[in-house]
Amino acid sequence: MTILVLGNGFDLALKLPTSYNDFLKFAKAMKEFAQKPSEFDFANMKRFDIDYKVIQLIKEDAGNRTNNLFSYVKKFESIKENFWLYYFELKQEDLKRYSKVRWIDFEEEISKVGKEITTIVEKNSNHLDAEIGTNAPAYILSFMRDCFDMKYYRDIHDKICGDLDYLRWLLNFYLSRYVNRLDVDNYPPVLNNDLDNNDDIRIISFNYTNTVERCFGKYVKNIDYIHGLAGENEGDIVFGGKFDSDENSFLELSKAFQRVKYPTKYDYIRWLNEVKESKQKKIDDKNSKLLQESNMTVILDRLSKGADKMIIFGHSLGMTDSDIIGRLFSVDNMNIKVYCHVKKTESAIDESDKNEIIRNLHRILKEGEVEERKAEGKLEFCDCY
Repeated sequence: MTILVLGNGFDLALKLPTSYNDFLKFAKAMKEFAQKPSEFDFANMKRFDIDYKVIQLIKEDAGNRTNNLFSYVKKFESIKENFWLYYFELKQEDLKRYSKVRWIDFEEEISKVGKEITTIVEKNSNHLDAEIGTNAPAYILSFMRDCFDMKYYRDIHDKICGDLDYLRWLLNFYLSRYVNRLDVDNYPPVLNNDLDNNDDIRIISFNYTNTVERCFGKYVKNIDYIHGLAGENEGDIVFGGKFDSDENSFLELSKAFQRVKYPTKYDYIRWLNEVKESKQKKIDDKNSKLLQESNMTVILDRLSKGADKMIIFGHSLGMTDSDIIGRLFSVDNMNIKVYCHVKKTESAIDESDKNEIIRNLHRILKEGEVEERKAEGKLEFCDCY
């Protein structure tokens, strides 16, 4: 069995506007559109720096006779009062002023906000009915108290959880209504050697788009959209952060909570169990013969032949998915290849993506496991471009 794990880097490699910054640009445009729909300048949408193909689809959508963009004006009005969009815009301004980085990791920021507020609530005996004090983060004080006259942490809880639900709906709208309609090429050719002449391929997609099934149509029955598929159930995609089990005041913001609440599948767990059972069967079948071998190298070589493979492409292996990443790496006899985006120019090589992936693996896996896998030839890092 070959398990192909795909992250958003797969869609980006196909030139699709699926970064969170792309989505934030769309949200800003819809915020302005909702204020004065009849006066919105569709001809000048380039000012929002939205992908030009998406702009064309938005213009077509606005001109449709039924179920067009104007049908969603009331829904878009909520953008101007959405805490998360307000917060992400603040973060974006900070990055422009103080950092060379120009993108926001929404999931990390959601985790950060939830943990910060949980820490403050715990100081109030874990009581959500406590009043908001001056020790609250500045973004909470400015948005919640000054803009909405909120006084209690329970109000904050209800507001940011409800606003995340809205943001999930808006992200689902953007991806299913526009991005899913964009043309895509075949999958990156670097994957050819990994997938050719292999009939038993299972695909784990961390993406919300339908890009995977459009590129790998013949494997459509073996695709697990681990965080949901945009357009399949309106708004029912998993979009959140990562929290420890004791950080339960805002658990609704976590991916783990949402994976249970919404109709996501867990095919990947069954696949991993199949690999483990297959490994055990091979051991049992060869057990009597292997016991007669005195050379341990021969034994290990025979066990590794025909080993199952896992190919990871376009995923940073970040901490917000650490529970799933840890499970994927839990199968001992699986050879894992991780593709990294290494930027090469005439004067330098940028391996920051590869370095981040290795750092994340060291944080997620048990101490020494990364080096042990590498030493045994079960973990390989490859350039994807």
